[in-house]
Amino acid sequence: MAFFPAHEAHAIDKVSATITLDGAPIKSDDWLKVILATAELGKDRGFSSFSEGIGAAFSVGQPTPGALPLEARTQLFSIGVGFKRSGSDGKPLVEFMVQRNEIKVDLHAYVRWQGFRELVLDITSSILPVFPSSVSVSPIKLEYWDRFVSASGQSAWSELFRTDKGLAAWTSSGSDLWHTHMGWFDIKDSRRRLVNLHIDTLDQAGEGGTLQKTAHVYTMTSTVGESFSPSEAATVLATRLDELHEVSKSAVGDVLSPTMQERISLFGKPETGR
Repeated sequence: MAFFPAHEAHAIDKVSATITLDGAPIKSDDWLKVILATAELGKDRGFSSFSEGIGAAFSVGQPTPGALPLEARTQLFSIGVGFKRSGSDGKPLVEFMVQRNEIKVDLHAYVRWQGFRELVLDITSSILPVFPSSVSVSPIKLEYWDRFVSASGQSAWSELFRTDKGLAAWTSSGSDLWHTHMGWFDIKDSRRRLVNLHIDTLDQAGEGGTLQKTAHVYTMTSTVGESFSPSEAATVLATRLDELHEVSKSAVGDVLSPTMQERISLFGKPETGR
């Protein structure tokens, strides 16, 4: 096969889980509890680099007897905090951000579904219960960024993609570059899940600057029409993430050739497959 996944055992450049928070605005005292819980979690888990969320953080006035410590007073006005862990090359491996409207976990060094799932649940189980009951969790979203590469400029897309399910026949009839995006609802057990799938094919510079035929496959799956309290979400999140993961794999399987599916263990066991 002329095409190969971007990494030795898989094609995933990044996977992200987002837990959206909705409802009444969070009061300052409640937000401070979330900030401190996030800081404690990050440090306990060995995240060496602390980063501010989007927006400016600032303090007001001078410390007075009995007032909050300056660090806590500063963070109180921040709209988000997060931690990241980087590799020896300085590139981020793991990042998680807690903002007033979402908790987001990004993994840039994929360790199979079981590893990512455990990471997300470890973070959210510590943070979600700290949010006030006035906040609701909806939706829950899972995103994947896959990349496939061929060193041959003459490689046909039919070597990578299949056209008997989700893709039109013209997408794999030659080696021209193209883009497609699609979306639908996956319905099971009387519940809907939103699915988006985008594919971009391009000539992209590889190592040494040589152009390589490259396909980027983006998959997003999300819960629809469900809302949970923070305490409820902490218990149902594992099930919902597993469901979104299965839907995501099915969507990718509908466009990838069977040979490439086997190459990346798309439908393998959680500890060895995607």
